[in-house]
Amino acid sequence: MMEHAVHLSVMLVLNADLPSEKFLMRFFSEKLFAVQISTNLFLSNKKGFPVLSARHAQICKTFMKIQTRFVLSPRHPNDMIEKYYNYMAHLF
Repeated sequence: MMEHAVHLSVMLVLNADLPSEKFLMRFFSEKLFAVQISTNLFLSNKKGFPVLSARHAQICKTFMKIQTRFVLSPRHPNDMIEKYYNYMAHLF
């Protein structure tokens, strides 16, 4: 519909229920601007730090290999996202 527009980019939003591997593989061949991850997707580990499920973490690592940006969206405007950011940096 937009034909070729240089000012438009694609951002993939990851939800709790992930699509199939075949569907996700489409995004590895396209120029993906960013992946948005909501802080609701994070679980708490034994020490209380936020972590992603194994499958979500693996997908994020794969996108990191192709230098995709990540956008963390907090549940609430007052949420402190530093712990989530530190986890993402640890994955990288």
